Amino acid sequence: MAPLRYILLITTISISADYIFTIMSLDPRANFTTFLGGKTLTLIGWSVISIFILSSMVFERPFCNYLCIEGAKLGVLGTLRPITIIRNEESCIGCSKCNRVCPMNINVASHGQVRSLQCINCMECVAACPEKNTLKVNVVPIKKVNKKVVLSLSTIAFLFIVYTGLNSSSLFEILERNNTIPVSAPVSTTITGEAAAGYGDAVGIADGVYEGTGTGFRGQMTVEVTVKSQQITQIEVTKTTDDAKWFNRAYSIITSNIIKNQSADVEVVSGATYSSMGIKEGVANALINAGGKSVKAIVNDLPKEGKGQHGKRR
Repeated sequence: MAPLRYILLITTISISADYIFTIMSLDPRANFTTFLGGKTLTLIGWSVISIFILSSMVFERPFCNYLCIEGAKLGVLGTLRPITIIRNEESCIGCSKCNRVCPMNINVASHGQVRSLQCINCMECVAACPEKNTLKVNVVPIKKVNKKVVLSLSTIAFLFIVYTGLNSSSLFEILERNNTIPVSAPVSTTITGEAAAGYGDAVGIADGVYEGTGTGFRGQMTVEVTVKSQQITQIEVTKTTDDAKWFNRAYSIITSNIIKNQSADVEVVSGATYSSMGIKEGVANALINAGGKSVKAIVNDLPKEGKGQHGKRR
């Protein structure tokens, strides 16, 4: 079953972002973190935690061994390591103690080198070996590295090209986006001429800045809407706890479309449904709070966090 996590890694990279959060909702760590944070778990969240608790009684580290995508990435990179655990076949007595203590269930006793992608370099096998210098950490012989190095580098290059190609971003942009606290700069514009007269959600609302709230993936967000000459001219999200990558993807598109159409009822961004709905709901509520008569309330009926975050356009 070990190759399963590599299949999941390739699948996650290859498929569109719409389905990534459906897979992530099955991560027991994410659901447990939600529970520790004091948030209410859905039935699916409790089911995932229960399944892995029960499976842990039979299998050692079931998620880490078979499903962890992070472990798969580290495993691919680990094939390039110049130092590994080497077994002296002449002094080995075949007691298999190394196999029994290995938390990743690697068959150490059957190989001259531990080159398994599952290896986490915990050194439990080295410590358990009763024969001195039979298992030791050493440099991998150069003649045995070449093919694996070429294959590993090719695989890493392929995955990197596919990943950056799908996201249309450089590596530095990806790192910056993933580590940015989701604070948005206001998006603004002005509609002039006849197009500005007598239509839109801001009709009848006095000039000013109005605040509303909506529900994103990780809870409530606060939105400020600026109205001038009965137009929505600026939208700013002043508070949100949504993930930066997905929030930023929704923010620029949703706010621009709301201002362009002068309506909060625009299509959500595919792949960032929760953040999109939160922004739309916040804008609509801000205009309703301002006394708007033309604005239509946005009904955010998406399931709570944990039941699959992002979906199709609605």
